[in-house]
Amino acid sequence: MIFVFFVIIVLLWFKSGEPAAAVLEPYFPLEDRMNLPDFPRLEDAKLQLFIDSTGIMYVLNLSDASFYRLSLDGQMLGKYYLEIDFIPQGEVGFYVNEKRIYLKLPGDSEIICFDLIGQIERRIQLQYPQIESANFHGIAVDPRGYIYTVERLNGRVLVFDADGQFDGTIAKVGGRQEDLRGLPENIYIDNEGNIHITVRLAGNNAGQIVKYSYQGRLEQVFMEYPLRSYSKIVVDHIGNVFAIDPNNFSVVKFDRRGRPICRFRTRVIASIAVDNEGRVYLDNGQSGAVDIMFPSQMVQEVDLGNEAFLEKDWEKAEKHFLRALEFHNQAEFVHLALGEIYFLQQRWLKAMSEFKYINDQWRYSQSLTGFRYYILVNYWFYILMGLVGVIILIYMIRRRVARIKLGFISYLRVIWAPIDTFKDAVLQPRPFKACAMVLIFVCTSYFSWYITNPIFIGEKQVYSLQLFATRLCYILLLAGLWAWTAYKVGELFQGMAKSLSTMITGSAICLVPLIVFQPILALASHLLTYNELWVYKWSGWLLIAWVVSLVWIKIRYTEDFSWSKAFGIGLANIGVSLLILCFLAFVVGINQQLYGFLSDLYNEVYNRLTT
Repeated sequence: MIFVFFVIIVLLWFKSGEPAAAVLEPYFPLEDRMNLPDFPRLEDAKLQLFIDSTGIMYVLNLSDASFYRLSLDGQMLGKYYLEIDFIPQGEVGFYVNEKRIYLKLPGDSEIICFDLIGQIERRIQLQYPQIESANFHGIAVDPRGYIYTVERLNGRVLVFDADGQFDGTIAKVGGRQEDLRGLPENIYIDNEGNIHITVRLAGNNAGQIVKYSYQGRLEQVFMEYPLRSYSKIVVDHIGNVFAIDPNNFSVVKFDRRGRPICRFRTRVIASIAVDNEGRVYLDNGQSGAVDIMFPSQMVQEVDLGNEAFLEKDWEKAEKHFLRALEFHNQAEFVHLALGEIYFLQQRWLKAMSEFKYINDQWRYSQSLTGFRYYILVNYWFYILMGLVGVIILIYMIRRRVARIKLGFISYLRVIWAPIDTFKDAVLQPRPFKACAMVLIFVCTSYFSWYITNPIFIGEKQVYSLQLFATRLCYILLLAGLWAWTAYKVGELFQGMAKSLSTMITGSAICLVPLIVFQPILALASHLLTYNELWVYKWSGWLLIAWVVSLVWIKIRYTEDFSWSKAFGIGLANIGVSLLILCFLAFVVGINQQLYGFLSDLYNEVYNRLTT
């Protein structure tokens, strides 16, 4: 109990010494309010917002079927009443284009078209084969006048022509790659005719947003981790998607590549609209006024970069994204955009650097493939001359090392002449050099892990003395027990292991291939794509197999044993090593459980002491 209390006190002390987290500039730091003419008599009025392609805002008051037309600077262009008696309670489909207003009342299969002053132009009855078992929810209208709606009972997104005739199914719930993974709920069509659908995934209260072309081809999936649910969505003129997350009272903004950029607002949100300047208009269903959220300079730079990206002006896009990084240099979506720009410009190294930073394995592999092809085509002669030079260098090193009978460098001979090396080690045992070699192995092992392609090993740990000491203890324990096991098992065969120091020295010499080739393999991993991960893994296993084979050769020639006895002792070594690894895994598991318990206990104490 005293020990646990001591651990908690130490954790609290470390907690108090942690630096405060950096405060980033808010993504939408400014807020204003657009008061409607009847304010405050519109208290508790639920509004529907829509901004058409010409930049005119329409605000529909569901309480009395009136609507406002406003310019985006707040100037009133008119207040009108729809030519209907009332709007019943429920989800209302509200959509506007340059010519007319479309309204779908709750639980109805009829679309009412109004002109821009609220007069009824026509009523469109949706003609669907299974109309009696359909439940239409929400509407969207494309530039051609075609009407899209969500049919919830059967999980379909349907399209009708301008006269209401059924024209086909854009998307449906199913198991194919282009099908929806859950029930569709809301729909929005951008200026280019792309169809955006919110989907509630089966089995949980979370969802995603999918984007289809107007031909019905799946284009993009928008989602966050952990998964969130979304109600209403809007899309701006450059493809950014804004979605209301009702469970967290916030709005999430995705860029056109499907990456979440930011979240903002922490109050109830009932309706949303976005203009071409990136300003977001919100209604909370209670105040009867429209709140305006202004984007920060970082968000503006990202939008300008995306706009230049769409226009294929790569230099301008790069300039804006680099400026955005000055405000938030860890924004993954900005690094992704820069990587795509460099990829399209065939600046492979820069593209690889950006994709490596965000651990995008697929795009990194594509960039690396392009880089290798570029190098092979343009520098094949220099590569050939470099290989010849490496072969000559290896030959010269081999000849010089062969002349060295004593000293640490002579152990390199185990790579090409293991028998001679082990015989020398028997005659001249050097346990201190063996310990130094184990230490070198631990260092090179950590260094190799540190410089390995991060696409292969995931997120790196920060260098720490604890990590280095842990690796050193594990290696020393395994190497020592391996040598001791071989020595003791050899005594059973009478005459094995003439001296323990010789056994330790010989075992340490077997690590030379790993010391030499692990860093080389780590550097070579940067020339492999993620699909070639098997090459990296099998190369590592081959190095380990090389070391195991050297152990058997050492036992065979240093102790004058037959191959069968050497093989038996080697199997005993492997068995002992497996038992040790299982024990270490058990200890690590126990430590993790103990750490989890102490961490939970510490958090509870800390929360009670600080609240």
